[in-house]
Amino acid sequence: DQEPWVLARDAARRERLGTVLYNVVEGLRIASVLLEPALATKGPEIRHGLGLGDYTVAEASEWGLSEPGTVIPAKAPQLFPRIEEVPTEAGKSTEPAPVAPVKKEEVTSLSKLISIDDFGRIDLRVAEVIGAEPVPKTDKLLKLALRLGEEERTVVAGLAEQYSPDQLVGKRVVVVANLQPAVLRGVESQGMILAADDGAGGLVVLSPETKVESGAKVR
Repeated sequence: DQEPWVLARDAARRERLGTVLYNVVEGLRIASVLLEPALATKGPEIRHGLGLGDYTVAEASEWGLSEPGTVIPAKAPQLFPRIEEVPTEAGKSTEPAPVAPVKKEEVTSLSKLISIDDFGRIDLRVAEVIGAEPVPKTDKLLKLALRLGEEERTVVAGLAEQYSPDQLVGKRVVVVANLQPAVLRGVESQGMILAADDGAGGLVVLSPETKVESGAKVR
């Protein structure tokens, strides 16, 4: 609607052009953060292509966090490069060869494979639950206070249907310590507790077999 390519032709409307383009960048910044859970690598690529850094989910609810005057790189990689057709040899058909359908078990197996570098980016720590209380207006969430070594954190966990607060206080759990914070029901959650599916729709919190110090690294 604003046609910035038209505004760019009129030197007298440069200020308006700047406002329009700033709003575009802000919209892309916020959209990139909200898309990141589904498109893990594309969200950062969008921001880095605009010269922006990383933002929390909470910052995606704020307008105006892109710094005016930020230099946008002259070039950025294509988010979704077009797959070019492979040239064929003379005399051979240009029709694409039929592709055999991928078996469901193959997809399941391959989707679970990660490299050792991928695993190395996950910081798993043992944490002690030092406080627990229900999150208001929900039957599934608990607000947990955790101790990781000398640090204390708040984590929101969907464990209220399996555990009462008293059952969790004093328990040692495994937490993803470098997960990007997220606001759940008005509470900032600074990590994620690991739990296993018990096969009956319930969750079982993962705990060390023997007592270890809070903050210990899981590897």
